[in-house]
Amino acid sequence: MAYWIYREEYDTIFRLIGSYSVSYVVSDLSGNTSTSTRTVNVVDTTDPVITILGDNPIVLYRGDAYVDTGATAIDNVDGVISVQTSGYVDTSQIGTYIITYSVTDSSLNLSTKTRIINVERRPGGGIPVYILNIMNANNQAGQKSDIVNQPQIVNNQVFKYKNDPKVYLLENGVKRWIKDEKTFNNLGYKWSDIKEIDSSFNTYLDGVDIIFVENIFNRELKFGSTGNDVAKLQTLLKKLKYFTYSRITNYYGSYTLNAVKKFQRANKLKVTGTLDKFTRDMLRDL
Repeated sequence: MAYWIYREEYDTIFRLIGSYSVSYVVSDLSGNTSTSTRTVNVVDTTDPVITILGDNPIVLYRGDAYVDTGATAIDNVDGVISVQTSGYVDTSQIGTYIITYSVTDSSLNLSTKTRIINVERRPGGGIPVYILNIMNANNQAGQKSDIVNQPQIVNNQVFKYKNDPKVYLLENGVKRWIKDEKTFNNLGYKWSDIKEIDSSFNTYLDGVDIIFVENIFNRELKFGSTGNDVAKLQTLLKKLKYFTYSRITNYYGSYTLNAVKKFQRANKLKVTGTLDKFTRDMLRDL
C-alpha cells in the first residue's frame, strides 16, 4: 500500500509567480522509500487593463488645440503601471488621427488601446471668424469696408452673401464655393477682393466646389500606410470621383486601395492598388 504526502503550504506558495520544485515521497509497509521531484512554473498571462481618460472618439475643428488627457493602467500582479503614448494630431490638416496607449507588465504581457481624433472642417467654411468680426465691426462703426455691398459680380470675382460665411468664385455665370482659407490663398485672392451682396441676388447656378490639393507624393503608398500624404491622395481621388468613402482619413485602407485600382485601370496602368512611381507620375500630370 502506498502513502502520498501533501504539503499544504504549496497551495499558498503557488499563488506567487516563480519556479518551484515539489517533492513527492512514498513509503511502503516494509520501509522502502522513493522520492520524485516535479518543477512547477507559475506564470502571469493576464494582460494589464488600460483606461482611456476623457472622450473617445474626439471631434475637433481645423485649427483647434488638442491636449491629450492620457490613460491609466493597472495589472493584476504589478498594480498601477506607466502608460506609453504614441501618435500625433495635426489640427491644421483635416483627417482622422490615432493616439495609441500601450503598457507592458513585468511578465511581458502587452495591452494597447487607441483614441480616435477626427479633425473636421469648421461648419460654414468660408471666411474665418476673425475676418467676419472685423468686417462687422467696420460696418457697425460706419467705416468703409473693403467688401462692397453690390450685386454686380463679374467673371472671376470672389464674393459672399450677407449672413453667410461661404466665399464663392464666379466662373462663366456659375458660383463655386472656395472650401477653405488655404484654397483661397492659393488662388491668389486677398480678403479685400471679396464683395458682399444681398442674398436676394442668389441667382447663380452652383458649380463644383474648389479645394486646393498639393499634388506631391514622394513615397510609395500601399495598404496600411498612414500619414498626411494619404489624406492628400484621398482628397485628390475624391475630386476625381474614385474615392467614395464618406470622409478623408490618413489611413490607406480598402476604400483607398480600390480607388487607386480604379484610377490605374482608367489610365491603363498596371492595376496593383499601390501608389507606385508610375501612378504618382500620372497623378502629378493632372
